[in-house]
Amino acid sequence: MTEKGTRIVILLGAPGAGKGTLAGKLCEAKPQIRTVSTGQLLREEVAKGSELGNKVSDILKSGKLVDDELMIAVVDAYLGAMDRKDVACLLLDGFPRTVPQAEALDKLIEKYGIEVGGALHLDIPEELILQRLTGRRVCEKCGAIYNIYFDESAKTGQCEKCSGKLVIRSDDEPETVRKRLEVYAAQTQPLIDYYREQGKLLVLPVSNDLNDNVKNALSLLEGLS
Repeated sequence: MTEKGTRIVILLGAPGAGKGTLAGKLCEAKPQIRTVSTGQLLREEVAKGSELGNKVSDILKSGKLVDDELMIAVVDAYLGAMDRKDVACLLLDGFPRTVPQAEALDKLIEKYGIEVGGALHLDIPEELILQRLTGRRVCEKCGAIYNIYFDESAKTGQCEKCSGKLVIRSDDEPETVRKRLEVYAAQTQPLIDYYREQGKLLVLPVSNDLNDNVKNALSLLEGLS
């Protein structure tokens, strides 16, 4: 990453791609990398008890989705308060999700002298996503998470921590997962095309080797000019 001030890098990846895990490891590897998710931004704004946070709280309590205008306002508040002195790369997870949101973000960050340096797309085989999600089992007693494909202990159906029963969540059922992936692909492809057309798309082939994923992601980020 060159010395050009803070760059935003958008994290793109299907459910189960491991965006949060990867982002955390990248921050551990490079102190000048910071990550923030839209969920985190919303929770922090609500916790402030600000007028903006109260609006977000009301919407979340009603079960509705936060609209683009309000989400941009939340991102604006975060960037305005952020100390960017030692931050070369800000990984943004969960926003934008659509081309209109991406365009609104581009317009917003102009006033901060920031630009989107790239969009890191976690390209993960569907078979691996299905293993990660449909193989997930949760202890109904303590909430511990296992995977029948990667954890031998999960095949017993019993939590090794508290002996509770391991169950599959409704949103991890195979048919539900496939539908989630179809929705994600339909919603996200235009966004992928948007950043590709700008020459900002960074494609990261994802495997089950987290260390390799981190190393390859760092190489892509170092290539930002």
